Amino acid sequence: MERFVLAALSTVILLPYFTSVYADSSESDEDNGHLRMAPNKLRKQQYRAMRDCCDLQKFGVYARQRGFHQVDVHCPEVTNYFTNQLYCSKHVYCDFETDGGGWTVIQQRQDGSFDFHQDWNSYKISLYRLRNAGLQLRIELVDVYGQLHVDEWFGFYVGPERAKYLLLLGVYKGTSRVDNLLGNRARPFATYDRDQGALANIKCAAYWQTAWWMHPRCQPDGDLNAPNYEQSLNDDEAPHLEGIFWRTKFGRVRVAGSRMMVRPFGYR
Repeated sequence: MERFVLAALSTVILLPYFTSVYADSSESDEDNGHLRMAPNKLRKQQYRAMRDCCDLQKFGVYARQRGFHQVDVHCPEVTNYFTNQLYCSKHVYCDFETDGGGWTVIQQRQDGSFDFHQDWNSYKISLYRLRNAGLQLRIELVDVYGQLHVDEWFGFYVGPERAKYLLLLGVYKGTSRVDNLLGNRARPFATYDRDQGALANIKCAAYWQTAWWMHPRCQPDGDLNAPNYEQSLNDDEAPHLEGIFWRTKFGRVRVAGSRMMVRPFGYR
C-alpha cells in the first residue's frame, strides 16, 4: 500500500512532509514509537519546539535511527504555553542516517497505489509548511533496472499561496548529472482544479493526472507525483500516461520508486 508524507496535510498531500502517514513506507508500524529524550538533555531542552527531524537529531530527541517521530509545527489551532507561539503536533518520518541525517521525508512511493491527483485544498497545508528558504532537497530514485540515482538541490523554497506556491531551487548536484527540475524552476504549483499552466488550451495537471510544479510547455519532466508505469500501462483511457521517467547521464530511465526529503541547508 502506498501512502504519502509531504507536509501536515489535513487530508492528503504532495510530498509527505508534516503528515501522520508515510508515503509507501516499507517500515513496519512498530516504528511509531513515542519520543524519548536523552536524559542529560531533558531539563535543558524540554520546552524547545522540535520543528523537524533535524531538531530531533540535533538535540538528541529521537528513539531510533529512523521511523515516525512527533514534531511541533506552526498551526493556528494550538498555542504553546511556554513559548506563546502557535504549534500543533504532527508525526513525520525521519531519516537520521543518510549523509549525516536530519532529513524529513516529504514523499516516498513504490507501488503506485496512492493517487496524487488531488485538489488544491488537499495540498495547501503541506505546501505552507515547506515555505522555508533555508532547505536542502534530496531526491533518491531507483529505476526499473535497480540502479540508484541521488540528486540534491542546495536551496529549496516554496513561495506563499498568493504566489501559487512557486518553486525556487538552488544549485544542483547529483549522480544523474542532469537537473531534472530545471523546467520546474520558478513554476507555480498546479492541481486539476487550479492549473497555473502557461498553455491556455490545456490543463496540464489534469492531462497528466498529477499535482506538481508543471513545466511551461506542459511536459511531464521531473514530475514524481504522476501515475506510475504499472497503472498507465493498464489504463486504456489515458494511453499518453507512460509512467515516470528521469533523465540521467546514461539516458532516460523509467522510475520504479522515489523518495524526496528535506533538511536545513548546510546541516551536518
